[in-house]
Amino acid sequence: MMELNIEGMTDAQVRENFIKILEEFRANPLLGGHFKFYEERFSSGTIQFLKHDLGFKPYDVLITSVSDGALVTINFKETDRNFIVLNTSQPCTVRLLAGFMKNREER
Repeated sequence: MMELNIEGMTDAQVRENFIKILEEFRANPLLGGHFKFYEERFSSGTIQFLKHDLGFKPYDVLITSVSDGALVTINFKETDRNFIVLNTSQPCTVRLLAGFMKNREER
């Protein structure tokens, strides 16, 4: 997460508001994590490889939407630092967030 120079803020009320915002980000695992959004149309129901360009193997993949009544599963065993591996039951559009949520120990 981006670090802010709160100590350098001269306005006490502004500084206090930024402190509260930072505390909220640190307390929320989605806001404090690192995610990238993807939307991909798959033309068949089969094993799919979605290139993610995260630079690391995503620990968390959150499907937010699937079109056309399709069933989609994530194959975490085969997912790696280059591709998210999905199984789709039929042609569909999949929307998802991939990355990692901040661990409790890191807060």
